[in-house]
Amino acid sequence: MKRIIEEETKTIWYYSESGFPTYMAISLYIKRIPSYTHSIASKECWERLCETNKPTQL
Repeated sequence: MKRIIEEETKTIWYYSESGFPTYMAISLYIKRIPSYTHSIASKECWERLCETNKPTQL
C-alpha cells in the first residue's frame, strides 16, 4: 500500500492495487495519527495526487 501525506490539509491518502484486504490495515494508522483525515483514493484520484505529490510506501 502507498500513501501521500498532504501537510496543508492534514490528509493522508492511501492507495493499493490489491484492494479490500489491504485497506483493513488503515484502522491501525488512524489510531497512530488521529489528528489527520485518512482517505482511500480511487485510481483516478491517485493519479491526480501523484502529479503534485510523491507517494511513499508504508
